[in-house]
This record gives sequence, C-alpha cells and structure tokens, in this order.
Amino acid sequence: MIKVRTTLTDTFSKQLATLGQGINSHVVRSTARAGALEYYNTLMKNVPVGPTSNLKNSLYHAYADNVSTKNYKEYQVGFRGNYGNTDKNDEQMKLGSSKHLHLVEFGHIQRYQMKVKKDGTWVTLVRPSKIGTARPNPKSASQAEMDAYYIPLKTPIQRQGSGFVRRSFDEAKNLAPAAMAKRATERLAELINNPSLASTYVS
Repeated sequence: MIKVRTTLTDTFSKQLATLGQGINSHVVRSTARAGALEYYNTLMKNVPVGPTSNLKNSLYHAYADNVSTKNYKEYQVGFRGNYGNTDKNDEQMKLGSSKHLHLVEFGHIQRYQMKVKKDGTWVTLVRPSKIGTARPNPKSASQAEMDAYYIPLKTPIQRQGSGFVRRSFDEAKNLAPAAMAKRATERLAELINNPSLASTYVS
C-alpha cells in the first residue's frame, strides 16, 4: 500500500491565507473594472457628439465604493446629470451633463422653434411677450401653457432616437466576459508569482 500525505507548514498556511486575501484586492476588483471598461469604451465609441460634446464628456466609469464589500467589487458606468446629480456648480458636472440623454436615445417630438448659441448649446425660443416671465415647468405644465410661452413650429418635427446606449450594451455584453476572464487570469498569475501583491490594487 502506498500512502501519500501532505502537511501544511505554518509558513505555507500563511501564504495561502495571504493569497486568498489578495484575490479580493488584487484580482476581483481588477476583473470587475475590465468588464466595466468594455461598456465604457463601447459607449464612448458610439455616443453621438454634438457641438458641445456634453453627452460624451458626461460619460464616466467609477469604482462603487459605497456598495462594494470585501468579497464583492462593483464598477458603474453611466452619465453624469442623467438621473442623479444635476447641480451645475458641481465640479464633475462642469465636465458635461446628460440631462437630455433620453431624448437622444429614444427620440422626441420637437414642437418649438430653437436656435444654437455661440457656445453650441440649444435654446428654445420664447414668445416676445413672455420674455422675463417665469418659465412653465415641463413636468407639470399643460400643453396649452407650454404653447403660450414658447414659439411653436408650424409643424412638429419627429426627431429619431439614436439608440446608441442599447446598441452599446448589446455589443459590450458579448465582450465583457472574455475581458474579465483574461484580466482575472493575468492578475491571479501575478499574485501566485508574487504574494506580496496581495494588498495591492492594480487596475
């Protein structure tokens, strides 16, 4: 009878424990970022660019420290000023805002005359008699109130949506798993070859 036994030395046990800790800090977070970058880069490639580039400049990817835990790492990809922060004085918001993202993505009906300012931004034209008065709230004002304030077009124009967010998602979801697997393999190999990297985050 042949018996093969192994016994973990204290040193090797400590190395294994260190390796386990390093998987969370050195491997898992980096793997999550690799997947997020596929979505970010695909959106960046497909985003329509207007005169101000506001929509493109508002695109971000960031580590979600508020929801990530020791064993769970999350990166988020999105647009500043879409359904979150809309404070124009915020330093990040100054980089670009996407408050009209839904119009670009899904399309909309343009009912009023507009013009482009020197800085590339669009403004809706107000009736001369209403200049200096309070603007109606588009979320609560009736169509009649909006028509009484802004100068309507003779015929409304249907602006087609670009659908770039949905196209980008469909494209990136096929790329992200492979990118994450590749990154995980690379980082795990680094950790095995150099356990001192256990507490080191590499993007």
